[in-house]
Amino acid sequence: MRTARLLLAALALTGGLLIPAPAVRATPAVHAAQAQVTANPSTVLAGEPLTVTAGCGVDATGATLSGTSFGGPSQIPMQADTKSGPGAYAVDVTIPATTAPGTYQLSVTCSTGEGGTGKLVVAPGGAPGTGDGSTATERAVPGR
Repeated sequence: MRTARLLLAALALTGGLLIPAPAVRATPAVHAAQAQVTANPSTVLAGEPLTVTAGCGVDATGATLSGTSFGGPSQIPMQADTKSGPGAYAVDVTIPATTAPGTYQLSVTCSTGEGGTGKLVVAPGGAPGTGDGSTATERAVPGR
């Protein structure tokens, strides 16, 4: 009975309006943006050079490429790519001659904590061995 009286008193004080509590909205967690990473050319032979570029965003002050996937150094500093604008970085690398054919992940970390990956394909190289390049001048005749 006491609960009913309190409820009636509350309704009388608010003019009969029930005012809902403000809804609590969940805010999604903020994640670092994904850096755009590309290789040019995207397919090379072992021992050939290529340029890796990364778009880190205008707040970035540097970027580092990890070369361990393709047999290079673990940290390769990238330089500001002024042709592409603020937040763009690039580095020229040569794929080690001992790198096996396959697809490799290029991983870049920006100074802002952003990161990104790109793809590099190392193609099988060279023509198959078929001899020393000379041509035969005599024809083999059976029985001789």
